[in-house]
Amino acid sequence: MKHTVIGTAGHIDHGKTMLLKALTGIDADRLPEEKERGMTIDLGFVFLGNDVTIIDVPGHEKFIKNMLAGVSTIDLVILVIAADDGIMPQTREHFEIIKLLDIRHGIVVITKIDLVDREWLELVKEDTADFVKESFLENAPVVYVSSITGEGIPEFKNILEEMITQTPARQDKGVFRLWVDRVFVLKGIGTVTAGTVLSGILQPGAKLELLPQKKEVRVRKLQVHNEDVNECRIGERVAINLIGVEVDEIERGNLLAQPEYFEPTYIVNAKLYLLRDAKSLVSRTRVRFHIGSRELLARVVLLDKKSLDPGESTLVQFRLEEPVAVEIGDHYIIRSYSPAYTIGGGTLIEVHPKKLKYLPVEELEKLDKLEKADPEQVLLHHLANNPLELQTAGTAAREISLRREDVQNIIMKLIREKSVTVIKEKPVVSIVLTEHFENAQKKIINFLTQYHRKFPYRRGVKQSELKNKLFGKIDNSVYDAVLSQLIKKNKAAENKETIYLYNHRITFTPRQEEIKNKIEELYLKSKYVTPSSDEAADQFPEVKKQEILNILTGMVELGILTEIKTEVEKPALFHSKNVEEAEKILVDLLRKKGEIRLFEFREKINSTRKFATPLLIYFDRKGITERKGEIRTLKTA
Repeated sequence: MKHTVIGTAGHIDHGKTMLLKALTGIDADRLPEEKERGMTIDLGFVFLGNDVTIIDVPGHEKFIKNMLAGVSTIDLVILVIAADDGIMPQTREHFEIIKLLDIRHGIVVITKIDLVDREWLELVKEDTADFVKESFLENAPVVYVSSITGEGIPEFKNILEEMITQTPARQDKGVFRLWVDRVFVLKGIGTVTAGTVLSGILQPGAKLELLPQKKEVRVRKLQVHNEDVNECRIGERVAINLIGVEVDEIERGNLLAQPEYFEPTYIVNAKLYLLRDAKSLVSRTRVRFHIGSRELLARVVLLDKKSLDPGESTLVQFRLEEPVAVEIGDHYIIRSYSPAYTIGGGTLIEVHPKKLKYLPVEELEKLDKLEKADPEQVLLHHLANNPLELQTAGTAAREISLRREDVQNIIMKLIREKSVTVIKEKPVVSIVLTEHFENAQKKIINFLTQYHRKFPYRRGVKQSELKNKLFGKIDNSVYDAVLSQLIKKNKAAENKETIYLYNHRITFTPRQEEIKNKIEELYLKSKYVTPSSDEAADQFPEVKKQEILNILTGMVELGILTEIKTEVEKPALFHSKNVEEAEKILVDLLRKKGEIRLFEFREKINSTRKFATPLLIYFDRKGITERKGEIRTLKTA
């Protein structure tokens, strides 16, 4: 069943509240101060039958933020113009706000006709026609009423009821969401919040998340039109009795929503239209940002120009001074910081974007398409803007404000089309964009190609070094999947923690091979008192030192020599066969004695402290021995 929300709009003292009282018999002014001053200050609510809520908004310029909190949820507007005043400043501002919020259905009501003659009324009629020209109200019904005498009220009611039937129901995303516009305490009941259901269904006992506080609360009771109900739906005006939260923890502008669906954000990207009577807007201007029933301060960053002229539209990024939980497609209004007046508004097209200062034309075109993009395009754009970031249906749904089930269906379609690559299937399907996955593979291949050219005598690069240099904080599972695919396709290979091109081999010229054999013989004979790399180079004065160092590097990479690095000494070089022999000696010694000290091992291998120390450190790292002070024992049997 469709529930329609109607809102009033118009200048102060133009008879909005009196009109609703004449229509429904209910006085929308509920505050003592409002009755005392004869002026609407905050939102008022009246009902027309069971399926229509009418929100009465204040007309005074000081209470525009209260007016904005009410009209953000309406389906149909009643634009009220007093016959004795005609078009006034807040008539104009309210009407601009209504258009910026993309409200497309309405009726114009000329009130106080008992105070003017017919000639004057004709002038007001002409002014009104000019005022709404080329807007959604250009062909809307116009009725003339007196709330005092009752003239025109029956006609107004008939037209309004007809328009209600013609106003389409809003689309339901199936996820409960409600902007809080009232919060209060009732004796014996507790904390109560009120607002209009934007989507979804809510029942007593359900859990909700209060945002941006990210606090879990539970529903005790529900009331719609002042009656207890077992369920509330999209469009209904509902009072929610909450458990688990105190009244001072909630304020107007908070969001009540299905848990773990919305993620508060400090940055949003949006399409902005600047009103024709506003001043030019320069980038980084501080503004008042209104969305739903929330008002907060923000900086507006123009993404393609330094200033925006009146009557123009552009793509912008808002840097919010407080977090807010919003959806793609939400409408917003901006007002100047001081003095406060409405200057523009538009639609959110990204709710968790990266921080931007400027965008090239091609990126602006991509962003511009999002304003009316279908869900699949929105998801693809999100994946494209978060390269190699692991995404599930749940994480993506929170980021792009779609139902998890809808995102899941889109992901399955994209998997079939091979537009995305599955990284993990359990506990849930996790994906990245295939284009990014393949680009990551190309980056690795290009990096390894350059690396082998620069360091031909090295086997390859460590996985951790490759990851940090190319991808930074990439998810380990994504990185592992990229490497695994390269290895599976025989484009890359691994040896322990080293990655290299599949066809890369460390090769020596015949002359270098001859030198390599002499170096190997040198280290075999040196046993456990070996030359450093510089000392080894000195053994071949006829050969350039760098060439000897390259050959030594290649021998270490091929496993002929073992290089042991310590924090104190320079790296020590040993022939790998000698290192294996030293390990056997050490293990046999420990099995006999149970524990040893450095000097015992040093004497056993006929070495010095300088060389015995790095060998013991090497065996500690390998997990052969365990050190406790100066004593070492076998770590494993």
